[in-house]
Amino acid sequence: MSLEASDKRAKWQPMHKMPAGDFTLEWLKSGDIIVSYNRNEPPMKYLKETNFSAKDLKKVDKNILGFSLKGIYLDPEQPPEFYYVIYFNPKMKNSILLELHALLGHVVSATYYSDKKINPFQNRIYSTLK
Repeated sequence: MSLEASDKRAKWQPMHKMPAGDFTLEWLKSGDIIVSYNRNEPPMKYLKETNFSAKDLKKVDKNILGFSLKGIYLDPEQPPEFYYVIYFNPKMKNSILLELHALLGHVVSATYYSDKKINPFQNRIYSTLK
């Protein structure tokens, strides 16, 4: 999902089909996450960030349409002011919702990944994006 340039509304882009079995995720005991988007590329490791105040954490939704906040993560390949806020639904174990924030609380985009061809957010209002 991204903001449309003309009217600033959040719009889901069409789903892109990934080859079967390409998307996988692994939750590490450290709290970090390893995500594989494509079996032909190395997996991505998101590092759990814990240095936020209670005031900062209030800027982040705790639940979005059945997905609960898993944590706030850094991508070592992104500038340090960008955060991934990751949501997880225990009923959909191989699915995640990633919000990219430019500074915490300022959502740039949201991306849903799953091994299923169903987007539970497709026809719902996604109020986080402003």
